[in-house]
Amino acid sequence: MKKSVFIVVLILFFCGCSESGRKASLSDKTRDVVTMRGFHMVQTELGIKKYEIDAAEASINPRAKRIRFFNVKTRYYDKDKEVANLKSETGVVRTDTNDIDVKGNVVLTTMDGSRLETSSLTWYSVKNKLQTNEYVKVVKGDNTMEGVGMESDLMLENITLKKVSTKISDPDAFKEKKKK
Repeated sequence: MKKSVFIVVLILFFCGCSESGRKASLSDKTRDVVTMRGFHMVQTELGIKKYEIDAAEASINPRAKRIRFFNVKTRYYDKDKEVANLKSETGVVRTDTNDIDVKGNVVLTTMDGSRLETSSLTWYSVKNKLQTNEYVKVVKGDNTMEGVGMESDLMLENITLKKVSTKISDPDAFKEKKKK
């Protein structure tokens, strides 16, 4: 009997320690960070998909307006058509601007096969531009461009490299043709 009373008192004690059934949410100011595994996120603008992120893990910090990702795969869209995909070790979405910073073995591949490799890259959502101040290698067909620092559009069609090194596989293509 004493054992049963003790168990009932113990149960009542623990029930009284709850926070009146209050549930945590992403907007709950008492929680600093929410962590999730197997994360998927889609960003749209006026119902049109801009990008899609898949990550092994994500940490959401509403106060800092940041979502941090680990083992990231991002697909970028133009008018709901995939135009590029990106892989990196980590990434951060700034939820106030929708800009994305990625780091660690960053590889961006466009649908036409162009490829960008760097250690750090930022995508500015409003400008729809990529930027890095790190070493970057861009391969387009048989041509390879290297430099430290770069700005480009998402399709790698308008690239500005700083401190450039370029490998041209067809030097004759740059020679001026003589008129007969």
